[in-house]
Amino acid sequence: MKLKIESNIVVVKLDDGEDFFESMEKIVKSCNISSGMVLSGIGQLKNFELGYFDGKKYVRKTFKKPMELVSMQGSIAGTFHIHCALADEHQNVYGGHLFKGIVSVVNEITILKLNKIKLRREEDKKTGLKTLEIE
Repeated sequence: MKLKIESNIVVVKLDDGEDFFESMEKIVKSCNISSGMVLSGIGQLKNFELGYFDGKKYVRKTFKKPMELVSMQGSIAGTFHIHCALADEHQNVYGGHLFKGIVSVVNEITILKLNKIKLRREEDKKTGLKTLEIE
C-alpha cells in the first residue's frame, strides 16, 4: 500500500493480495479520517462479495475470479459504505454493495477527507439499515 495526501484528498495504491477493507481501515486510521467520501476506485478485485438490498435484507453473491473494477464510490462514517461495478472477461458488469474483496493486481482509490462535515450512521427503524446522518 502507498498513499499520498494533498490538502484533504488522499490518493491510495493498494497492491495485489491486500484485503480491501483491512487496507482501507489502516488508511483511515493513519490519515485520521472519521468522515469522508470514496470518490473513485479502479483496478481489479477477486474473491469479492456484492450485495443487493431487496427491501428487507441484503442478497449476497460471492465472485471468486478476478474482475475489472470499473467504478467505486461510497462514504466513510465510522464504517464504510461502498458500492462498485466490476466487469468480467466478456464485459458483463456486476454491481452492488461491496462486503469484502481482495485486491488483484492493483487498486487506485481516491478519498476525500471531510473536515467540517461530520458523517455518522444511525439505524433506520423502517428498513433496519444504518443510514447516513449528516452533521
